[in-house]
Amino acid sequence: MILTNCSSSCGCTVPEWPKEPIPPGGKAAIKVKYNTGRIGAINKQVYVDSNTGNRVTLTITGNVNAKPTEQVPENNQNIMQPK
Repeated sequence: MILTNCSSSCGCTVPEWPKEPIPPGGKAAIKVKYNTGRIGAINKQVYVDSNTGNRVTLTITGNVNAKPTEQVPENNQNIMQPK
């Protein structure tokens, strides 16, 4: 099988696929990068075309969390006081 093209449902999802033929019984990986600039649930599609004439749709779901904020010590316990 030869993967002829991989595309996505939006510009924030970028697939990368092997260009060499995949032999019978062989394996290959499609890597997908997602721009995590948006917080919240994601539901994206990646469309895989091959020389078989069939299009396969892969669905990627997940949740992007906000970066944890640095916590300030409670009551300034870990801050040295002047003598």
